[in-house]
Amino acid sequence: MTHHSSINKVFIFLVCISLPLLLYYISVLGIRMLNLSISPTSDFGLILCGSRSILTSPLLSPYQICAGSNPLSGFLYPPLSILFLIPLAVLKYQHAYILLTTLSLFIFAYIFIAMRALLQEYWPTHKLGRWGLICLIASLPSVMQTLSGGHLNLIILATFLLPLLFSNYHLPRISGLIIAIGFWMKLYPAMIIALFLLNKKFYATAIWSIFFVLILALIGLIWIPFSLQIEYFITFLPNMTKYTVPGNSESIIAQIFFLNAGIEKMEWTIQDIPWYLRILNSGLLVLGLILSALRLRNAVVVSHTFMELEALAILLLTILLGSPLAWGHHFVLAIPAMMLLLIELNKQISLIKQLIIAFCWLSLAIPNWTQFPSILLELPGGSFVATLFYMRYALSAICMLGLLVARDFINDIRHIYYKHPANIP
Repeated sequence: MTHHSSINKVFIFLVCISLPLLLYYISVLGIRMLNLSISPTSDFGLILCGSRSILTSPLLSPYQICAGSNPLSGFLYPPLSILFLIPLAVLKYQHAYILLTTLSLFIFAYIFIAMRALLQEYWPTHKLGRWGLICLIASLPSVMQTLSGGHLNLIILATFLLPLLFSNYHLPRISGLIIAIGFWMKLYPAMIIALFLLNKKFYATAIWSIFFVLILALIGLIWIPFSLQIEYFITFLPNMTKYTVPGNSESIIAQIFFLNAGIEKMEWTIQDIPWYLRILNSGLLVLGLILSALRLRNAVVVSHTFMELEALAILLLTILLGSPLAWGHHFVLAIPAMMLLLIELNKQISLIKQLIIAFCWLSLAIPNWTQFPSILLELPGGSFVATLFYMRYALSAICMLGLLVARDFINDIRHIYYKHPANIP
């Protein structure tokens, strides 16, 4: 990859679009924090409900106390996450919201610092390139939806990025502890444990991760009944992952439902996932893990940490596409992939690739709750265009995944057999 400091016209165009979006989202977030307006029935309210249940009704299950009207509503996090959320549980709703939002903002800033460190010389040298990149990422609706909605997505993203960074600083214990905390908050970091187990450089981090996962589980038994763990992993989690919501979920499975029914016949309700789609989904996760492992091996052989970030980005996109319950705000996890590709815009790449990257960003820049204009449905092909419009997040993730994998796939394969770049014929 050749480094250039010039600023691409497409990049400038996207930055111009992002600025008013960023100002709008900042104003919305500021108004919400100043008015202290957060509803107890919101997602954040349900998160607090789960953590408060251990204080108010320790003998009752939070999955029953905080249950919603369907299997996909209510408190959905692992039992041990309750302990990490206790500092929020003892505060009033509004004060807890401000605390979590402030923490998420600090973590968001550190996410940029971590990616800057991993990108090394590939971080933009031009001031406009740096600040433009920050604006393009910060103006994504998934970021502001996470912050304004009191979600944990930025914290979860940090539990992927920081272990990668700290492992390069030879801190496997700290990295393992961070992954373990992330695992007990959302389970997603189980994928990075699997990835690190497949690479000698990160093997120690993976082992420490497993160690701390078990240690935290044992410590948690002091406050969290073992029966709650059984209820979650044996009953609640398998039942929850049997469903998806076409039109709302951004997963591959949800898009298959959407394509099969079409926009006019689509039922925007919870759908049971057939067994063959579950197998297909598991295959997708395994394939993504393999592709990520190949890129990570390639990165270690040539000693490029920016390629390690690529491997992580591939893994995170796979998680988003493979999770039946991936909502729009979860696309915070696509930030590493989006940043890597936006940096590419200011390098010598083809016009086609520039347009694809622009499409990826523009697709994610439209809030997932945006409705397709009904007047356009009456035009020829309007139904098909509307279907693609509602699939835009998944299509963007697929395009980003394809671009990242294709960028160095040949060398990914070659490095399976050659342990040093000098040995490659």
